[in-house]
Amino acid sequence: MLLFPFFSNGSFPVQNYESQRLSVKTNNQMINQLKTEKNDYGFPFGSISLVSGLLSIPLFFVAPIVGLLFSILAIVLGSVGLKKRGRGMAIAGLSLGLLTLLLGIIFVIFAIAFLISLGNALE
Repeated sequence: MLLFPFFSNGSFPVQNYESQRLSVKTNNQMINQLKTEKNDYGFPFGSISLVSGLLSIPLFFVAPIVGLLFSILAIVLGSVGLKKRGRGMAIAGLSLGLLTLLLGIIFVIFAIAFLISLGNALE
């Protein structure tokens, strides 16, 4: 009686094993959260988008075509990753990809303007 003061007759309560197992499966918050996190982490589009966006900026200055390809990859994966977990990384990758793409467009406009002015100067 001294070891089990919460039970009136000093023994463990009897519980049905099936009801206990079903209760643990359906009502356990930790297991349910682990299941959802496991499903969400299967799609790392946000982190891949962030890495691609970070790599696109220096690669644009070294090899512009490769940098633009990485920026397009960051934009595509970032837009897909907005629906999944890791939304902040997807937004950062998307914005870095768009920044690099904007730099590429500006570079092309200046190159065309330079070639046109060079052609006019040679005539």
